[in-house]
Amino acid sequence: HSVKCFPNPATDRYNMLLSGADENSRYEASLVDGLGRTIRKVRLEDSIRTTVSLSDFQYGIYLLMVNDERGKVIYSTKVVVVK
Repeated sequence: HSVKCFPNPATDRYNMLLSGADENSRYEASLVDGLGRTIRKVRLEDSIRTTVSLSDFQYGIYLLMVNDERGKVIYSTKVVVVK
């Protein structure tokens, strides 16, 4: 499976596209701030673009982690939010 994320840096929204995933598995994306607090969690589905609103986010760098249903991190990246 692979995860594509765009745009980066982002202003008001961020897109994620999960592909090649097992159709019976569940995947969850979490955006975490610099203090380790989870700011947003969303469920990802295979081959469907998921858009996350960043309008209420402060500018800065966040960590995006995508976990499988067992909690294993299958993808992570930094997301830069600019205003």
